Amino acid sequence: MVLAGRLTVSVNAEDPAVVPPAEPAAVDFAASAIADPGAFGSSSGLKVATGPDSDDFVILDFTESELKVSGSATISIAEFVHLSGQFAFEKSDRSM
Repeated sequence: MVLAGRLTVSVNAEDPAVVPPAEPAAVDFAASAIADPGAFGSSSGLKVATGPDSDDFVILDFTESELKVSGSATISIAEFVHLSGQFAFEKSDRSM
């Protein structure tokens, strides 16, 4: 049997083991960046470099708790069964 795939996880919450609130609080990157854009590299969120060039970056602008998981998986059993698929789920404080 062979299992192969890819997994992406995005989390914005505090660790309740460190600071046990009733509900884990999220980092409000957007509000923090407005307060101190020099430290965050942007006034719209936390600027994170993703490559060597100056335009290789993403802006993290989370404002609430969030958990996102996505990926793909392939399972092969002998040479007879091959299953492949993609999945994604999200948990958020946002109301729909």
